Amino acid sequence: MHRHNMATAVCGLILAVLICVVNYSDGHVALVFPPARKYDLDFLDSSRTKAPCGMPKGNVKTSFLSGSKFNVSWHLGYPHKGGFKLQLLDQLERPVLDLTPSVQGSEFISNDATAQTYAVELPPDFTCINCTLRLIRQALEWGVGYKFWSCADVDIKIRKEFRENCGGHGRYLLGKCKCDRLYYGSVCQFRDECLENSDCGSQGICVDIDATTAPRKQCYCQLGYFGPGCTRRSPVKSTEIDFDLYTEKKLSDTFTLYWRILKEHKELEAVMVVNGTSYAALGWRPRSLTKSCKNFPQIGPVEVVTTTPSTTQPEPEPKSEPEPSSEPTTEYEPTSEPEPNAVETERKSTYNRRSALLPSPALPYQDVDKVETSVSYKVSSSQGRRKRETSAENLNAYTPRHDFNPMDCTDIIIGSARGTASRIGDYYTRDRSTPRMDNFWGGKNDLTAALGFEKDGITTILFRKKLEAKEPSDHTIEEDLMHVIFAQGQEKGKYVHIPKSGVETSQVSEKDFYKPDELKYHGHESQRGVISLNFFEDKKVIMAAGTAATSDSAQNTDCGGEWKIPKGCSPENLTCEYSAKWELIPRKDEIRFTLTTSNTDTWTGIAFSNDEKMSQTDAVLGWVDKTGRPFLMDTWISGYTQPFLDSNQNIYNTSGRIENGVTTLSFTRKRITNDPRDLDFTDDRCLFMMFPVKGGAFNSVNKKIRKHEVLPVVSTERICIKSCGNDDLYDYQTTTESPGIDYKVQVKVVDLGENFVPPKPGTVQYDDLSNSISNNFQPVFKSLPGYRRIVIDQLKSESNDIVAIMNVQLDKAVLEKGRALSSSDMKNTDEQVHKIVQESVGSGRVGNLKVDPQYLVFEPQSRTTNLIPDADGSTISSGWFDMPSTKLYIVLGCIAALVLVALVQAGCTVYKATGRRRANRHKDHLIPNSAWKDYSSNTNYAFDSFEREEPTKKQQHQQHHQQNGNGRSAHPPQSRPRSNPPRPQGRPPSVPPQGHGGDSRSLQRPRSALLPPNDRSTFSLPRTQYDRHTVGAAKGGQMPADFYFMPSQRKYSGEVVRVYVDYNGQKREH
Repeated sequence: MHRHNMATAVCGLILAVLICVVNYSDGHVALVFPPARKYDLDFLDSSRTKAPCGMPKGNVKTSFLSGSKFNVSWHLGYPHKGGFKLQLLDQLERPVLDLTPSVQGSEFISNDATAQTYAVELPPDFTCINCTLRLIRQALEWGVGYKFWSCADVDIKIRKEFRENCGGHGRYLLGKCKCDRLYYGSVCQFRDECLENSDCGSQGICVDIDATTAPRKQCYCQLGYFGPGCTRRSPVKSTEIDFDLYTEKKLSDTFTLYWRILKEHKELEAVMVVNGTSYAALGWRPRSLTKSCKNFPQIGPVEVVTTTPSTTQPEPEPKSEPEPSSEPTTEYEPTSEPEPNAVETERKSTYNRRSALLPSPALPYQDVDKVETSVSYKVSSSQGRRKRETSAENLNAYTPRHDFNPMDCTDIIIGSARGTASRIGDYYTRDRSTPRMDNFWGGKNDLTAALGFEKDGITTILFRKKLEAKEPSDHTIEEDLMHVIFAQGQEKGKYVHIPKSGVETSQVSEKDFYKPDELKYHGHESQRGVISLNFFEDKKVIMAAGTAATSDSAQNTDCGGEWKIPKGCSPENLTCEYSAKWELIPRKDEIRFTLTTSNTDTWTGIAFSNDEKMSQTDAVLGWVDKTGRPFLMDTWISGYTQPFLDSNQNIYNTSGRIENGVTTLSFTRKRITNDPRDLDFTDDRCLFMMFPVKGGAFNSVNKKIRKHEVLPVVSTERICIKSCGNDDLYDYQTTTESPGIDYKVQVKVVDLGENFVPPKPGTVQYDDLSNSISNNFQPVFKSLPGYRRIVIDQLKSESNDIVAIMNVQLDKAVLEKGRALSSSDMKNTDEQVHKIVQESVGSGRVGNLKVDPQYLVFEPQSRTTNLIPDADGSTISSGWFDMPSTKLYIVLGCIAALVLVALVQAGCTVYKATGRRRANRHKDHLIPNSAWKDYSSNTNYAFDSFEREEPTKKQQHQQHHQQNGNGRSAHPPQSRPRSNPPRPQGRPPSVPPQGHGGDSRSLQRPRSALLPPNDRSTFSLPRTQYDRHTVGAAKGGQMPADFYFMPSQRKYSGEVVRVYVDYNGQKREH
């Protein structure tokens, strides 16, 4: 007896070790109807979880009518070898009734390894309150005594106590359940996520994945949306993923992981690329986590419990699984399992057992599928409670025991795709059960972006998740090595089970057990694995965006950077599809941008954003049209509409060209423009950059553009542009295109077709025809030294022919070769060009075009600087002003212009001052002209008592020539006489006597005692008509003396005094 027990123990120990060697021994069995206890996990096994169900009784209960028939259904994630068994347990969880028969001496029905439903019939007189229906599923490849179980709480009532409620998801009418929408089944026990696309929201589609259990129809979200109901908008919308932005790690031959850390948003962005059409999964947990994490969720009170395996199956705690290297290794394949020698001993139960039917002979194996009734004839005794040992663990009573599996307590992202629609969710699993969405555990979907698509048998799943976890069903992504697992769904015809499962070795009804995108067991070997990974070991997270700013591997700096696609391209060699380079010019605080794109027929540009969104974005867009004319515009994007042209175009030094199929645009802008329609790069403000790899169509005439064909790429983090402390290292100098020599050429293109219709200018056909003519004539002129370009100025229609007016441009600097071209050199060049054109046209064919050999107009043009104005006033840069032969002339011309401006200014100043004096003088004039005036008086000897000065010879000569015929001078005298003629002595009678011995002043003022105060004869102002009238009136009386005039102003003519009054020669104060 002792020897028999030892053999049993040894065999059990060997079996337990074999079970623990394999990483994942998943069973995945859980009741669907009646619904299993909370939590309805599908990896509750007899080795790790508490008997008899692995979960305590809950508040979810299903009622059945005594004697009724119904189908018990369950979820099966792994088609293990062996069969299943259904039984009822009483209120104390003791077996009271087997619902499946014994077949060939076995308590388990094993005719179908993929069976997931079974019809049972209750005895008519059997009732049971607070009972349990238990499903037991064998896994013979892992051991005879190794099983999985799942339980449901049920009541079995008599008819008068039974009320059918259709599972709470329908109404019972006329003996049947009328189910609510999305529910189906005899008692509305199953539910699909959708029946049609509208059930998945406006951005979702309903996909029938043909699953073996509900839900069969599931919601997949269109590109750009994710989450329940496809209501959340994803910031990642394009299937064009630039994998050069990520760190890459090949996890297996069919699974590649790409990831990067978005520092600005504190998120992890990961991309799973799987060679397969089923689901892809990635999970992680901190390495510091212990098996006590399986206490979540809290199930019952925390207590110190001791457990031990049954005598027939000793299960020591397995050794920890060795940590694999960076690349997952192939799973160890266990040796063939030894047949256990131990035989389970039956023990009599201490409680009454009841059979539903009388005993009958055991049915043969091949006839099991014909059994309709599944009530057993006796209650098996091998599923009783197990004894306990004294090894204590501080775990919940319902926490799985023993090993700490790589899948335990992991935060998992699982996604699948159909075309461009995807189903991506945030999952968690406590153990090796099928992961459940976070809302199952009381959390929520914490993804911030999701995108998935399936193409050419490759499934790509992208997601973003916050680094910091805020729920128990999530794990924080630490800046350290983390425990990371991955898995992918099994493909049809490529199932990987080690050892082989029931699908490969047993009779099954569902050979294609694993449906595409159905969440079931992933399989072994390269189908799943575990690694240690530090997500922060990513050099790209410290880069501004793209690749280095210089030709080497240096990183972008604050004073310059570059972004290009693809990664290994070279903008200098014109091998990039798109590139953007920015350089800070510290001395002028300017930023010089250079953009290249191989998509010459679409617009391109660069944009700056403060929040990675298109709305409220500063953008510079442009293109080079078919004629070689560039256009750049400073715009503001307020929403998902056409950009608005800024009123202030804060870009300058613009240039553009198309060379070898690559468009190159460049412009300069201030780092800080102080324009509300511009976003500034300040010392404390950095911006996101947007790179339109492929824009949309444009109209070069009205400057309208269409939506971008490819969604612009947004930099992973903010880009700073500020001084690097090298202000004196360089100063950017702009150059302009060198001067050119133009030739106007007209040719006639013939034989364009009978029904040829000349295109209208501005149309795509017109541009295509212009390009065709230009491309065919280009080889003709390329042999000329200094050839620059051909520009089609105009296409004129003549009958069915086209007259092309072309402008051939040569580079004068190349022709000069350091010397100025003389007139003879220019003539020789003209003749050379004319000869080439004449020979080509004379042959009647230029390239693929037929031309009229008799039609040629050749006209040399004057030298031009080739400055082509843009619509916004910008020009192509040229270098005409940098030529040595013209610098001196330009300087001399500028100096002459400055001198001329100075002279004009001086003349204007003098003229203005003279005009002001004249205006003031005219204001002082009361008599406009100087002239002789006659004043009558009673005497002609009223003189001053001094002699008159004699005039000089010069004055006499002038007076001689100024005299007119009547003895009067036509002009005033130039100077006063120096002496007075002899004057008569005595005082005339009319002169009042002088008081106080006479006055010697030339302008005598009457004394107050001699003249009345208001007598106008003594005023110093000239006489007016009023004054003369007064004088005339006074002739009858005593005439007052006239002392107003100076001696030099007086002439004697009898009684009349003739005086010359000079108003122009007097000095005035201004």
